[in-house]
Amino acid sequence: MKDRLLNEIKDAVIRGDRAGAEKLTRQALDSGIAIRDILDKGLIAGMEIVGNKFKCNEVFIPEVLISAKAMQTGTAILEPHFVKSGIKPLGKVAIGTVKGDLHDIGKNIVSMMLKGACFDIQDFGIDVSPQKFVDAAKVGDINIIALSSLLTTSMGAMRDTIKSLKDAGLRDKVKVMVGGAPVTQGFADSIGADAYAKDAAMAVDVAKELLKDRQPIMPLFPRKPKYTIVKVARKRDIPEDLWTRCEECNELIYNKKLEENLKVCPKCNFHFTLDARERVKLVLDEDSFKEMDPDMESLDPLNFEGPKTYKEKLKKDQEITGMKEAVVTGEGAITGRAVILGVTDSRFIMGSMGSVVGEKLTRAIEFSTQRNYPLIIISGSGGGARMYEGMFSLMQMAKTSAALARHNKAGGLFISVLTNPTMAGIMASFASLGDLIIAEPKALIGFTGPRVIEQTIRHKLPPGFQKSEFLLNHGLIDMIVHRKNMKDTLSKILGYF
Repeated sequence: MKDRLLNEIKDAVIRGDRAGAEKLTRQALDSGIAIRDILDKGLIAGMEIVGNKFKCNEVFIPEVLISAKAMQTGTAILEPHFVKSGIKPLGKVAIGTVKGDLHDIGKNIVSMMLKGACFDIQDFGIDVSPQKFVDAAKVGDINIIALSSLLTTSMGAMRDTIKSLKDAGLRDKVKVMVGGAPVTQGFADSIGADAYAKDAAMAVDVAKELLKDRQPIMPLFPRKPKYTIVKVARKRDIPEDLWTRCEECNELIYNKKLEENLKVCPKCNFHFTLDARERVKLVLDEDSFKEMDPDMESLDPLNFEGPKTYKEKLKKDQEITGMKEAVVTGEGAITGRAVILGVTDSRFIMGSMGSVVGEKLTRAIEFSTQRNYPLIIISGSGGGARMYEGMFSLMQMAKTSAALARHNKAGGLFISVLTNPTMAGIMASFASLGDLIIAEPKALIGFTGPRVIEQTIRHKLPPGFQKSEFLLNHGLIDMIVHRKNMKDTLSKILGYF
């Protein structure tokens, strides 16, 4: 009877049958089966099978999410009985999607699985600032801070959070675990995280391993780890204003040398992100730039409210970046040749394309058409629609594309320069429509991340997929140009027209 019920609970979780998981869990409780057995041999056992299938690409995120909810339903029934049964949390985890990122599916799955494994969870949701994690570590008995990011443009917020913990004197108090589609072990190491979890199934094992030294409490569900955590002695703190660690090769670079090298790693050639003003300075003749529409600002057509209102987000990013919006447009010259230039900036709401970004780019395109000037747009952001504006944002893809169609019909030249990362709605519209498409080395270029594509098509992607070099070989882009050669290359191209 006992084994049959536990197997049925396990199967209900695997199927994602919430009603079945609830009914069978209550039945197991009424039958006097120990809560630890219901958790260990029923709910968690089922979720572990789903996790293993996910690792083997036999199931995908929708199935994992459905199963996690079924497990959560059963766990919620057992929670009131934990204290009486002597079951204590393995630790307390503060989890959230970092600042600048509004995606939460992966984070929610991790949260549910950690809760099912008897961790006490404090879920902060999306777009979580570093200060919020710091405050939680100050006032609560937090053991682990779990940071999630789906966007490459918000990965820097993970580094900012770890730095904020260090500045607050809390870094040794908590462990930091990071994960998300663009995150890698190398990136986790470069920002000083304690651990990296590739997926939700691994996150539970990693969290247990991180806390194994602290607990007088015996682990509820001991299992042999399916991974290895390498402990590295902490290095002395490095002054933030003197050195920068390369995200690609982990080399420590003197900031003055990095600036002199145009923010390119001298060891591995990794191209660090430049802001819009730095891009303008890089490609245009000195003092030739005349900005267009510098005072155009976004409104709030939907009166959007969330963890922060849209107006609050706009105001804060304007203060941080000194920009009115996520794009700079204007007229300038390259070795004396007049051009129209547009540059997007990932620091401003992830470089997303709201109404003002679309309008400023469209006006620049139309001005270029009227004057018969060459048009250059440098995509320096992750891109994507700006959810705060809904359909108004989505229409910018069509608007910019239509303006480029008219520009092309009039015989105008358009050079699109892609940098790391160029993704989502920007890549799906103007960035992919250039007469010539140039990319910086090793730039991530595409619509959505590789992991999402793998889960959709259910096939492993080839190495280097979505990187500049791969896309050059497959015909999507025309050339790869090192940053130090960008202005000369653009000048030579313009000389042919």
